[in-house]
Amino acid sequence: MQSEIRNTLNRLLHDKGLPPLRRVYYVSREENGAKVKAAGIETVTLVARDYFRLNLGDDAVYIPYHRIVEITAGSEILWKSRKWDLARARNNS
Repeated sequence: MQSEIRNTLNRLLHDKGLPPLRRVYYVSREENGAKVKAAGIETVTLVARDYFRLNLGDDAVYIPYHRIVEITAGSEILWKSRKWDLARARNNS
């Protein structure tokens, strides 16, 4: 599964044929619980073996692949977690 996620993230970064609105939805752990957040592909600065890195202003955030909920390009879902359901995760956050 991790290589499938990694390949999808790399496709999102490099495939010029995809729609410009490219997002990664992930579970963010916060003080008051977990929340689903969306990151634009322009914030992804590293795709590693087990995680990806987001640059959010002055902060770098490392997100392990098991916390990815969904990867989209425009209205197309490129990858969807079997563990997380985006609508349910949003309602629980």
